[in-house]
Amino acid sequence: MKTKQTDLFGDGQLNPSLLEHLDHLPDEHNAWPTILLELHGVLQQRLSKRGIDIPELALECVLDIGEYMGGMQVYLPRGDRLRQQIRDMHIWNEFNGTNTKVLARRFDVTEKTIYEVCARMRKMEITKRQPDLFG
Repeated sequence: MKTKQTDLFGDGQLNPSLLEHLDHLPDEHNAWPTILLELHGVLQQRLSKRGIDIPELALECVLDIGEYMGGMQVYLPRGDRLRQQIRDMHIWNEFNGTNTKVLARRFDVTEKTIYEVCARMRKMEITKRQPDLFG
């Protein structure tokens, strides 16, 4: 059974001021403390804009992301490409086979685009579930 990293902090309550000292940690991957601070700041700002002023929540989200993605090299697109991928995920989640016209109007795209998005997302799902035997 895997122990969550938050167990290291006892009761799970984290002091956000801990982040102030992370950039001084010695590590061969010296960029990660800065990235951690930036990620925390982005999450804190987004939560605050939504009226959620719980200082620990952003840090808990950072820990959850670390639990899930820690050790991976991750590419995250920005701008229009990121927004398009998120749109495509919404289309895929809402597509039921009979609502192509509704989705096309809702997302301001053509019906052909809806079918293309669903084909691409279906392929991604299949690839995720059935790894390539020869790769």
